[in-house]
Amino acid sequence: MKSPLRLALLSFCLLLPLQAFAAEEMPAGYHQHDGFFIRWNYGLVATSSTENPGGGEITISGNGGSAELAIGGTIMKDLILHFDFLFTGVSEPQFEGPGGKFTADDATLGQILMGGGLTRYWMPYNIYATVAAGMGGVILVPETGPSGDTERGLALSFKVGKEWWVSDNWGLGLALQYTNISVKDHDLLGTNDMSSNAFGLSLSATYN
Repeated sequence: MKSPLRLALLSFCLLLPLQAFAAEEMPAGYHQHDGFFIRWNYGLVATSSTENPGGGEITISGNGGSAELAIGGTIMKDLILHFDFLFTGVSEPQFEGPGGKFTADDATLGQILMGGGLTRYWMPYNIYATVAAGMGGVILVPETGPSGDTERGLALSFKVGKEWWVSDNWGLGLALQYTNISVKDHDLLGTNDMSSNAFGLSLSATYN
């Protein structure tokens, strides 16, 4: 039978590696939102732009893709201030109005937003919400012939997402987003006020 002293020594030796592991500190910034911030979003969108040039409302709609880049830094714990650039593009958008419905073949309808944003993270769940505001516009680019666009106007974007850590500072996730651009048309449909909306689902890659 082993003596109590030998059992105590054996237990001490077995616990030493566990104590060393517990005492090991994580690297600075590990799974935290601090310092430099950059996030890419790529996804799918459904857009709808509405204007009433006189004689009835006209809607331009379609499904397409989106790309967004946000660059900034943490201003306080889990709160990030950043610059935002967002673009959505829809190929062969559909026009619908009093005169009927038709598709603009070989044309692309785009939305652009440039401005500033705030992102707030809720930890340890790594769920976030983003609000961005700035200048935006809508443009229609045909394969041949001149393009049509709007004036610049107020653009707002709202996003909620969830990310999962894949390294010390990188996270991958999913996000839902809504964007609205309120502008005055220039030569796309007329010279009236236009409201352009986009709803999207995107994948994100974030370094922070």
